Amino acid sequence: DTPIVGGDLTGGERLSLAITVLGSAPRPLARSGAQPGDTIYVTGALGGPGAALAAWERGETPSATHRERFARPEARLEAGIWFARHGATAAIDISDGLAGDAAHLAAASGVRCLLRLDALPRVAGVSARDALVSGEEYELLVTAPALDTTRFAAENVGLALHAIGVVEQAGSPGAGAAGEVIAEEGG
Repeated sequence: DTPIVGGDLTGGERLSLAITVLGSAPRPLARSGAQPGDTIYVTGALGGPGAALAAWERGETPSATHRERFARPEARLEAGIWFARHGATAAIDISDGLAGDAAHLAAASGVRCLLRLDALPRVAGVSARDALVSGEEYELLVTAPALDTTRFAAENVGLALHAIGVVEQAGSPGAGAAGEVIAEEGG
């Protein structure tokens, strides 16, 4: 007699299946560990799933690259293990869009995130603003005092790691509230 609510379960014209995978980790990376001064990193390139969805909504066929990113996302499990071993302070997968998931991480950590739009890695044909909100990416958003992006790529089969911003203290004079995400050009 327990009602099922939320997500894809509240209603719809078609059957929707959700799968949950459980596991364990010797050092899990929570959303709540980001510290002021940490660098914000993201794996891979963003925007493909959002571009595919936008094409479908216009009645068009998305490019093969955009469709592939939507239809076959890659779980970044090995990358997550690497981050835990190399000093990452917090992490979250990007399913609600970079802006949304950065806000979740910032709120859980009691900080704010300053993102540089010009630093966002994007798939071809996607603007920085669209990459910022594209969901279902499943790339990883990670914070750390410093990570070696070249070593990361070498040890993760060429997967790119990009520094895209900085974690700032929230609530001090002139600083925004915890959970706030600011995305701006340059920096």
